[in-house]
Amino acid sequence: MKKFFKKSSIYILLLIIAAGIIFSLNNYYGAKISADIKTELNQLAENNNYQLELAKLSANPLLQRIEIRNLDLKKKYNYNLNISEAKIYLSWQQVFNYLFEQDFKLAKNFESEIKNLAYSSLVNNYQLNFKGAQLAYQGDLSQAKVEKLDQTEDLYFLLEDAHNLSLKADEVKYDYPFYRYLGFNKKNWDKISSFDHFVLKANYDEQKQLIQLEEFNLSGDILKIIFNLNSELAYNKKEPKIEIENLAGKYDLLIAGQDLGFEPTSIFKELKFNQFAFNGNLDLDLTNSSFKLNQFDFSSSLKEFEILLAEDMNKFLTQNTFGLLSVLDDLNFKIDEYSYQQEFTAPNGNFKSKIDSSLFEAQSKGEYNYDQKDFYINNALLKYKVKTKEMEQLNYLIQIMLAKNLSQDEEGYYRLEYWGDVDDLNFK
Repeated sequence: MKKFFKKSSIYILLLIIAAGIIFSLNNYYGAKISADIKTELNQLAENNNYQLELAKLSANPLLQRIEIRNLDLKKKYNYNLNISEAKIYLSWQQVFNYLFEQDFKLAKNFESEIKNLAYSSLVNNYQLNFKGAQLAYQGDLSQAKVEKLDQTEDLYFLLEDAHNLSLKADEVKYDYPFYRYLGFNKKNWDKISSFDHFVLKANYDEQKQLIQLEEFNLSGDILKIIFNLNSELAYNKKEPKIEIENLAGKYDLLIAGQDLGFEPTSIFKELKFNQFAFNGNLDLDLTNSSFKLNQFDFSSSLKEFEILLAEDMNKFLTQNTFGLLSVLDDLNFKIDEYSYQQEFTAPNGNFKSKIDSSLFEAQSKGEYNYDQKDFYINNALLKYKVKTKEMEQLNYLIQIMLAKNLSQDEEGYYRLEYWGDVDDLNFK
């Protein structure tokens, strides 16, 4: 029994010694890693004329992570970047990379959690705030390449390698100091500029020169923006230049405006609506500053919209519509419901729309041809019904201008058929 306890004591002692060595090495390398990272960051900032402030940075190889309490990066007259309470997670391979090569190779594989991330543009006067962010990167973003990125035109340095980026956040806030010019008070601006869901997933294939935006989802109580896109790039190494050759993907926009209240602006006295939606597909070729539309399908809808124009805007419209709107003393316009659908696959397309407003009802449908140069309407029909005496006068003036006497059908709709080039339409 005494021998058993003696051996056990030896094993325990060895374990304590081993643990002490491990923790000592962990503390040593943790301190060394922290010092090395601070030195590299300071050197990077100095080389690129950044101002860098690090409140606290620590590393723990045993727990496979680096923690940043606070980091401020400033580019004078350009932008500010603040990161607080961030954790960078390391794989054992990255830990061994540092032990043997003094390099984690984070530029090739990077995963982190960031409690708060704030980016301020001093040029365009806005700020983006992310809370609960998760950032992951795979590729090759070496320090030498980062140091070459001084302006947008320098992005071609990144196109020689593959990249894979993922960014998620629990909350996103967009701050813009001049929101009152858009007709918002502070309460409503806080609603429309706050989001509780954000996902960005993108990758770049250097062989195909293809950027794929797998997912972009920015959603809140008021505004939702979702799209995914593929972009084919042209990159000339001899004459460093990036051009987008093709842009294709899907998009979806939704604004729930029932809880928004707009303040008067120079454009309108009153504005309110229930919901606006816009979504569809796009396929576009771009060459030599021109474009070729291969596909453009979309639908849009607007519900319970009401606008009362400001006096100056009302006068402007009256003066610039050849007096057609002079019959309306105050342009108070309401739309109960509006919808528009379009399908286009080059060179043929079709459309249909419907609107029910306080001034008139209208329905339209037609087919057209677009060959990248000329837009020709093969056949189209517009049906409309006026609802007010003022609109009857306006309708009469329109018929005089068209030199057409439009008749009404049994339901009281005026019918107008039209076809031809957009700038030379025929009416019947």
